[in-house]
Amino acid sequence: MSNQSASVLVGSIQKFSVEDGPGIRTTVFLKGCPLSCKWCHNPEMIDAGQQLISSPNNCIGCGHCIQICPQNAISLDPEKGIYIDRNTCNVCLKCAKECYAQALRPVAKEMTIDEILATAEQDKRFYDHTGGGITVSGGEMLTHADFVGSLINEAAKRGIHVCLDTSGFGDGKALQKLARKENVTDILYDMKAIDDEVHQAYTGVSNKRILENLRMLADDPETSEKLWLRMPLVQGVNDTEEIIRRTGEFYQEIGVKKVNLLPYHNLGISKEQLDLPDYVEISADVTDFTLETTLTVVSNSLLNEVDTDDLTSGDLGSLSDSLGKLTDAMDQLMDGSSQLYDGLCTLLDSCGQLSDGVDQLTDGLDQLSSNSSALNAGAKQVFLVDEPVAAALGAGLQIRQPHGCMVVDIGGGSTDIAVISMGGRVKAASLPVAGNAFDNCIAQYVQEKFQIAIGPLTAEQLKKQVACCTKSEFEGVMEVRGHSWETNLPARRVVYTRDLYEPVQELAARIAAAARNVLESTPPELAADVSSTGVLLTGGGSLLRGLASYIAGELHTDVAIAPDPLNCVARGTAISLSEGKYLTAGFRDATPKSWNKRLNHTYDPFSAE
Repeated sequence: MSNQSASVLVGSIQKFSVEDGPGIRTTVFLKGCPLSCKWCHNPEMIDAGQQLISSPNNCIGCGHCIQICPQNAISLDPEKGIYIDRNTCNVCLKCAKECYAQALRPVAKEMTIDEILATAEQDKRFYDHTGGGITVSGGEMLTHADFVGSLINEAAKRGIHVCLDTSGFGDGKALQKLARKENVTDILYDMKAIDDEVHQAYTGVSNKRILENLRMLADDPETSEKLWLRMPLVQGVNDTEEIIRRTGEFYQEIGVKKVNLLPYHNLGISKEQLDLPDYVEISADVTDFTLETTLTVVSNSLLNEVDTDDLTSGDLGSLSDSLGKLTDAMDQLMDGSSQLYDGLCTLLDSCGQLSDGVDQLTDGLDQLSSNSSALNAGAKQVFLVDEPVAAALGAGLQIRQPHGCMVVDIGGGSTDIAVISMGGRVKAASLPVAGNAFDNCIAQYVQEKFQIAIGPLTAEQLKKQVACCTKSEFEGVMEVRGHSWETNLPARRVVYTRDLYEPVQELAARIAAAARNVLESTPPELAADVSSTGVLLTGGGSLLRGLASYIAGELHTDVAIAPDPLNCVARGTAISLSEGKYLTAGFRDATPKSWNKRLNHTYDPFSAE
């Protein structure tokens, strides 16, 4: 058997990792670990063998897995859902292969070296530009030392650098041999706790072998520069000042130069049902950590090599200048993070607009047959109601009467406009201009006029407290604080209503134009009704000052804001369930046809036999 044809169980391959070594990396998680850390984020990777994982939330209750299991190891619990008798199950994975809802699936996949590298090579151009490569992790990669050695050798032939992520618990000679390979650039060495009693209590093994292997790598000139020590800080376990001090002293003793202290989070603790060792998971909170102590220990370790006797005033001045530059760089990093946050908020707003557009594509309702989430929740039927129709019902309009009424629903991501008569919409339109668009426009305008970058929350406050669509109707003032583009420092400015008139009116004009187009295409009799009864505004965006009067001026008709405009759509949706049969349009039964058969003939796992 060639090295390339050798295979191991791979839990997952994570692309674009930026925390597992230098540059952009592809992290390969191998199954099997000798440690049983109580805070483990990936407990399904501890056992070296294949396992069957269940996701009860995905189960649609078809009972097919029960029927095809050759060991009769699967049953359904009325409270917990899927139950697997691990003593009976032989992990044949027949159920996982035939479960199209993916409620049952294998933890890992058998992969060869060629298969792993084929996935990694897809991103080789990113490695070349960022100094990245592959990171071999686990589990514990030393569990598969021979395989990892072959993987490293083949990666070298393809010009790919490799990082080793290890706990250090394993064959030290094998680890040293792997670490010495030329294309291995870094050794990410995890230190759980310097205190052996603490280490045994929370990982299940002694740290003596780990410390011995670490010392060996630190003493080896071929591997010492590759060491990159990482230590997760878990509150109440290894975050005490004494443990951190002892850790710093040990690193100083063996000459470690690169150390990362990793604040622990519990985002990965919630796992599906697995066959795991019986231990109690820890929920750690790192918000109360005293970072000053941590930084002091690390700084002392790093500055130990500095000979203070040889320092001159000039050296100290140079050091001060360097620290000043470092401070400036950190400030720029914080500013960049703030801009990134604002960009993410804009992206989320755009995603909301896209979602609103997708909701209007009703012609593809039959494609929803593969989506059984509503059926899982106990739904027997699905109904769709148009937002303007729901808004009209929620506002108390008598839309079943033979006269026309017009509703403009201004939400967060979109504005929906409709003329409704005889229980259905006659003419309708939708545009991606609503509350979020006003916020973005205000933020951009403040940046251009005052050279100050503000976030979405500040823009929202300006919209509510200061903005107005019409001149001379209101005059407000608000002090805003943000980041100055001129000085790269925090700055403040006073913003008046007149300052925001231009950007706000521009968007209001687009809403008014869309409403006018709908009204112009409405049959004359219904248009006359609208002219008589007026236009009703709903949604949170309708509360913008001056918007109603501005639209009224553009449409030459009365415009009113609905009582409780924020909840009109929600209230109308509830009303539509009882009024729906009287509606001619804007309300429809969207229950997938494929459900009928399943609802009438499905196997009920909870019924008494």
